[in-house]
Amino acid sequence: MEAKNLVSHSQYTKDLLKSDSEIVDAINRFWGDDLATEAIKILDGKMPVLSEILDGPIDVDKLDYLRRDAHHCGVPYGQGLDGLGIIRCYRGVRNNQQLGISQAAVRAVEGFMICQEQMLGMVYWQEHVRAVIAMFHAFLAHVIQRDLAKLKDLVNKLKVSAGDFDAFQNVISPNLSSVADPLKSALNKLVRLHTSPSFGDIYRCIGQYTGMDCERRCETIFWCQFENIRIPWHRRCSKQSWATDC
Repeated sequence: MEAKNLVSHSQYTKDLLKSDSEIVDAINRFWGDDLATEAIKILDGKMPVLSEILDGPIDVDKLDYLRRDAHHCGVPYGQGLDGLGIIRCYRGVRNNQQLGISQAAVRAVEGFMICQEQMLGMVYWQEHVRAVIAMFHAFLAHVIQRDLAKLKDLVNKLKVSAGDFDAFQNVISPNLSSVADPLKSALNKLVRLHTSPSFGDIYRCIGQYTGMDCERRCETIFWCQFENIRIPWHRRCSKQSWATDC
């Protein structure tokens, strides 16, 4: 849990509200005394409806980023999302202990759910995105390992980085110096993806299966060529894929 909190957006926001006097003073000056404390309560989930509006199944964050991400990724899925219509139909239900919607927004929410599924399949969990995530996990596994102190130090340095390029040049790259070859060369591909992008550096998908595939066949595909690689995977998922370039 402590490691998870290090990279939690919610926890990072709460830490800022507790420690950054400049932000707290600005909030209290423009929105009223103790508003920073109220914001922390919302982030902690202690104000049910408001907390779900900020972080829930149909929260305003998702309504915002689904359309914005679809636009910047050049995919059409978020164009018909009626975010404003959903927000107008927000209702407090069960004695204002839970966020709900009025009947008028049911179709809009169904469209939102479809859009979310499309974006998950075509953007957020697209196979090349998963490959880059696997590469970053490989970096953490070999450089940070299970050392929580190293992870804290890495996260703190990343938080103050000016941007992605700065983070990879000044935080990620120096950490690779502790890794021996040939693993160091493989992990360096992750850095090159951000400093000098090359499609060929992305790990390649070596297999894919669905829930209809028999267990023996999946194990044969997985182990026959890569029996020295240990990548955790779960058989209960409806669809799995893995990526490696080792």
